[in-house]
Amino acid sequence: MGGRVAEELIFGEDNVTTGARNDLHTATELAQYMVSNCGMSDAIGPVHVKERPSVEMQSRIDAEVVKLLREAYGRVKRLLKKHEKQLHALANALLERETLTADEINKVVHPYQEEPQFSFQDEEFALT
Repeated sequence: MGGRVAEELIFGEDNVTTGARNDLHTATELAQYMVSNCGMSDAIGPVHVKERPSVEMQSRIDAEVVKLLREAYGRVKRLLKKHEKQLHALANALLERETLTADEINKVVHPYQEEPQFSFQDEEFALT
């Protein structure tokens, strides 16, 4: 999901690559697995759904998957917007070199890093 959102922020929503589209496919499969196999849904409950669920159950699963994906998309977008300078710096470095090591990534983002501050206003980003 992160790759897709990053491409949307950098290139625009209409210019995402097939790799970013694949991120959405992978995220959808993972969310479906979480809901139907791992019981990770308040609406469905802690159950393992059989291979061929009823139409009603499949509809509930689909609704939960959409909810999870929308929440994840929103969190990723807020996080990447918050760190947009680092995102653009990394994107430019990747356009130049295609592949970066961990040390190279740290060198690219380090000038934009702020000292961590604790914030209790948004539980999603408790450490900002």
